[in-house]
Amino acid sequence: MKWMLVLLVFLSACGETSKKKFSPNQESDMGVEDADVAQMDAAQADASVDSSADDGSVEATPCAILRDVDVDFEDVLVGDSATKIVRVENCSDTLPLTINLSALAPLSLLGDTQVQPGEVGEIQIVFAPTLAGEFTTQLPIQTSAGPLVVSVVGFGVEPDVLCPTARIAAGIGGALATTTPLVVPTGSIVGFSGTLSTARQGTIATYAWSIVSRPVGNTVMFSGSNTAPEVELLTETAGNYVVELTVRDSLGVVSCAPARLTVQAVDGPAKRFRVTLLWDTPSDVNPNDSIGTDLDLHYLHPMGRWNQAPYDVFWRNPTATWAVDSVPELTIDDTDGAGPEEVQHDAPIGPLVYQVAVYYYADKGFGASYATVSVFVDGVMTFQTQPQLMVNEETFWLPVTIDGATSAVTATNAPVQLGFPSP
Repeated sequence: MKWMLVLLVFLSACGETSKKKFSPNQESDMGVEDADVAQMDAAQADASVDSSADDGSVEATPCAILRDVDVDFEDVLVGDSATKIVRVENCSDTLPLTINLSALAPLSLLGDTQVQPGEVGEIQIVFAPTLAGEFTTQLPIQTSAGPLVVSVVGFGVEPDVLCPTARIAAGIGGALATTTPLVVPTGSIVGFSGTLSTARQGTIATYAWSIVSRPVGNTVMFSGSNTAPEVELLTETAGNYVVELTVRDSLGVVSCAPARLTVQAVDGPAKRFRVTLLWDTPSDVNPNDSIGTDLDLHYLHPMGRWNQAPYDVFWRNPTATWAVDSVPELTIDDTDGAGPEEVQHDAPIGPLVYQVAVYYYADKGFGASYATVSVFVDGVMTFQTQPQLMVNEETFWLPVTIDGATSAVTATNAPVQLGFPSP
């Protein structure tokens, strides 16, 4: 689908805190079609770079700061238009900033082509859809300092169509945004919200979430019901997770089109061992609210006793220093349904064998739950259990052991029992 965007540039005084800054090396040859524009590294985007002459003096270079990186037009009738503003600051002390006003439909650029040193260009972005449906793009605004990228989202709606609009916001730790792709570290718990969805008649009545694409070999699902307004997903492995949302309004009309958002999980320095626990409680219809079952992950040193510090790592003993270079840690603790819980161990002591267990701490009236344990070695998932039935509170399950010397993960085939094992 091709589109057109109108961009009007007006100048105003400079003086607000910057969000993105770009000043390339003078020999840079990046163009509009540069495939890396949409994936610009945040560290590079936040830096202002000046080149130096051979004699050590500083050469004047163009410098630009993009203050508004996300633009959401929401619903716009086909044949109509809507306007948003982004601002570009010329952060050079001496050189004017040149803007190349070119784009593809429904995006086009129109307005002044220069911003003087120390001034700000206010750029009006006009979204004029000619077709119904969702429009999402990473729009590169070419300048003499290099490309500045604006995430643009809009939805063209036929005038006589009253279907609701599905919208997804996602993020970590409650900080949600509509930007796609959302880049997160591998192993993150990503929250998704559909509450920004809008109804043209009545109200939003139902939500239906699905994972339409994921990294090869990955089987993780949403923690909780996929019909809740908000869901969570653990990015167990690196790669892209494409999440889709369909909504219906209170009159039963389905959304004009499903909304999609991509989460890109990227690997940082991998911990030696990472163990995760997820669980599903059939009678808990909304495990993402503040009331839900509580299962605990335990990670035991061979000298330890279950449920006791210092050798059992769990919620009461989240960080246990067994040696100077071996610090296992409970990095995620969940107490109200579905998980995940996570233990990471960066420098396991060989040849010790560590035990991994699950304890059903509190059912809160919801009854039986099914627990799944996954083990990652050097960032790669090497073992995952089948869902194990935990019938009620105070049940204990020992699914695997991990050899600190060989990194071998071994299934114990131990049955679920009542209470912690005796020493």
